[in-house]
Formats: sequence, C-alpha cells, structure tokens
Amino acid sequence: MKRVLSFLARVLLLHALVGGPLVLVRWALETAGLTRAPADANEVRFVSLGDGLVMRSTAAAFRGGSIAWCFGGLVLDLRDATLAAGGADLSVVTLMGGTVVIVPATWPVTLAHRNILGGAQPSPEPQDASGPELRIKATTVMGGLRIERRVPGSSGTAAAPASPKAG
Repeated sequence: MKRVLSFLARVLLLHALVGGPLVLVRWALETAGLTRAPADANEVRFVSLGDGLVMRSTAAAFRGGSIAWCFGGLVLDLRDATLAAGGADLSVVTLMGGTVVIVPATWPVTLAHRNILGGAQPSPEPQDASGPELRIKATTVMGGLRIERRVPGSSGTAAAPASPKAG
C-alpha cells in the first residue's frame, strides 16, 4: 500500500510540475489574442496548446501567415477564401498533433516539409492549376499534416484530428 501511495504522489507531483506551466502558457496565449483568428482575416497568426480547432477562412485576399500547434488538432478550411494576387505563404508547425489544410480543388499548392517522427500527405495537383499559389512550409514533430482538396461550398468539415495519418 505504501508503494502505491508513493507512486501516486510522484504522478501528482509530475502532473503539477508539467501541467501548471502549460496552463499558464495557454492562458498567456489566449490573453494575447494568439489562439484564434477572425474568419475574414487575410493573414492568420495563431498558436494553440492542447486544443482542437476547426477554422474556416472567408478571407478576400488570403496572404498566408503562421500557425503553431501543440498537443491537439487543427483543421484550417480555406474553401471559402480567395488567394491574394501574389499567392500566399503559410508556415505550419505541429508538435504531437495533427493539422489538416483544406483548399479549393483548383488551387495550386506547393509543400516544403520537414518532419521528425511525423509525416505529411500532400494533395495531388489539380489538372487546371493556374493563378496564385499557396506555398506551405511545414514542420511536424511526432505529428502529421494533410492537405485536402474539396469543392468550395461543399458540405462538411473534417473533424480536428489528433494526428492525421501520413500517406
């Protein structure tokens, strides 16, 4: 019985040492307004820790931005957005989680990806790819990134995954 109590005490201490600072970091990110982006924003810049989010963009001239995601899932749905004339640069960092980027079926997309114990599943290029390009630079650590093509206005948004499977 003494061993069990000792083990439980260690687990609680570890939880307090790790969980407490994570709660404070998450609170600071939310207070700074870095955990969400307006749907009509032309640039997205947000960070999340231990959360799941489905974000649908309606940007009139999407230019990209940066996303850092830890311990959760993100679905960034760009089907209702319009790319800026010069295209868009999106930086995605995923740590122990999953990110899905949904783009209209006609957008040209390039993916530069680095991973450590993770992977990326790019989407096949559309046959009539013309116009501005979405350029994605991604880093995944023990997580995944998936690019999906869907028709704008189609129903359904993928559920935020814990870790999208790499192909």
